[in-house]
Amino acid sequence: YVTRKGERVVILRFFDKKTQKTPKKEIDLAEDRLKQRQKESTDPRRRL
Repeated sequence: YVTRKGERVVILRFFDKKTQKTPKKEIDLAEDRLKQRQKESTDPRRRL
């Protein structure tokens, strides 16, 4: 899973996919990381 911030691409999660269906825990982890990334990007003290 990836997200983009301006010209940057941020890898949130990668894993070996062995079936057609993505495991829920992988989706949840990627979503949690995206939320954290969005929270960090709104922090004016943090330069990303």
